[in-house]
Amino acid sequence: TRAGLLFRSAAMRAGRDASPHQAAMNWNNAGGAALARLDFRDALPDFLKARQIAQASRLRVPLMVTLNNLAGLYLQMGDPEATMRVAKEGLSTAIESKAGDDTKHASSRLRYLLATALAHLHRFSEAEPIYRLAIDEIAEENDFEATARVLGNFGHACLEAGRLEAAEDALSEALLLVRLHRLDASDILRELARLRALQGDPRSAAALFDAAVQSPPGLTPQWAIYADRGEFRLGRNDLTGALADFRTARRIASRMRA
Repeated sequence: TRAGLLFRSAAMRAGRDASPHQAAMNWNNAGGAALARLDFRDALPDFLKARQIAQASRLRVPLMVTLNNLAGLYLQMGDPEATMRVAKEGLSTAIESKAGDDTKHASSRLRYLLATALAHLHRFSEAEPIYRLAIDEIAEENDFEATARVLGNFGHACLEAGRLEAAEDALSEALLLVRLHRLDASDILRELARLRALQGDPRSAAALFDAAVQSPPGLTPQWAIYADRGEFRLGRNDLTGALADFRTARRIASRMRA
């Protein structure tokens, strides 16, 4: 909260000083601080102010950063249509301005967000090639954590679409990255557990779910991992274990913002 107040103060000061680049970036930072505490109501107007300033001043890099943040926010808010619109706006901006390396990073992440939005809208056939391009671009940056995260997300989309072989490939590659570079593994282990359950291997699924809940928390809220394990246990007629997981998931979720 304090960080957000400081960023907003800096943004308003930059506006008074006619420093649009600093103003746009500080509104971005303020929105990011709100997003970190899951305060979407504050994050949205901050990002919208950053976009308005960047567009009015024709500031390409702050605009791309802002559109990335805004698209990610809409996705977390459960609005894939808005995510798709903003991601396409950002990618069009990069093409029209003949953006180079200074916006390549933002473009690859906008592609990832666009693919994720399409997957959420059950348009996997459109999402798949965009996912694969985004994965290749992010991997070229040697950003192992981001590459593993996008691979995990792609694996999740494959699972939802019933593409188990593609899910296996993506999640296995992601697991190799997280183990090789000692990254957070909970998200990948959770998706692999779901995959093994769908493949009819309950023993491996149970072991992977156990490893996921015991791993340090990652981007996926821990309540969701417990809830998934609860559903798995319920399907195995382990009513006691399922009830314990659902109660734990509820307790963790109740500590988060509604």
